[in-house]
Amino acid sequence: MIARHSSLRQRSALVAAALLPLLMSSARADDAELFLSDPDASTVRANVLFIIDTSPSMDSLVLTQATFDSGQTFPGCYDSDALYYSSTGAQPACDNPNVFPKAVNRCAASRQQLDKVGYYADRLLGWDAGNLRWNTLT
Repeated sequence: MIARHSSLRQRSALVAAALLPLLMSSARADDAELFLSDPDASTVRANVLFIIDTSPSMDSLVLTQATFDSGQTFPGCYDSDALYYSSTGAQPACDNPNVFPKAVNRCAASRQQLDKVGYYADRLLGWDAGNLRWNTLT
């Protein structure tokens, strides 16, 4: 009688072990319904890339340069009461003729940006009083 119960337990365990992979394979997930309401309605599949970055660099701010200090004096022949400009994006030399007094700058957006980060990039215009028109600063 004991041998019969043991044999029955072994058979039950064997059947369960054989059926377990079949049951697990039917639990497969398919995310197609997330992208299309009717998967058969279109043959174009969505291209989606979802990235979660858990690297240590995401835990803190990365400083790329020192914070701008508008009170800092820079070496060289630059005039602190003047604004230097360039049409190429390169830093203008201090003897560059493309300069105008800070006091005549009436652009509030540029003044705010210059005080905060030290440079301003945009399309710049200058008033030509002799011809009574705006000219692009080049």
